[in-house]
Amino acid sequence: MEQIKNHYMKESEIIEGNKLIAEFMGWKIDYRHSSFTDGKPNEVLVSPDGKTVLRTHNELYRLQYYESWDWLMPVVEKIVRGNAFLRFKIMIQSNIGYTDIVSVHPDMKNIITINGHTTIQHTWLAAVAFIKLP
Repeated sequence: MEQIKNHYMKESEIIEGNKLIAEFMGWKIDYRHSSFTDGKPNEVLVSPDGKTVLRTHNELYRLQYYESWDWLMPVVEKIVRGNAFLRFKIMIQSNIGYTDIVSVHPDMKNIITINGHTTIQHTWLAAVAFIKLP
């Protein structure tokens, strides 16, 4: 089980977490729309419908998973749906400040417990931790 204590988020952590969630939700890294810095291509994220292109260095703040339930709840729903082999439930405990992600499989227990300062923060942190699992 992964457990993360209360912590304040740095802007770089939020941007990297939002990028990870975006990829989980179907955004693709694409170099065709890219510019170059120091001879290396900059990563660009393209939305699943191809209509939105975000350059990671200056536009990822437009991903609002960290601050909008409208953005975060589809992520929670995708985690809960799981896959053909494993299903999960998410328990958001706003009154005591943590989010659990639990496998529904009888042999598995709590896999992630995250504390945070706000309900959306600990839910976002739990989603990021879940996506990072091997």
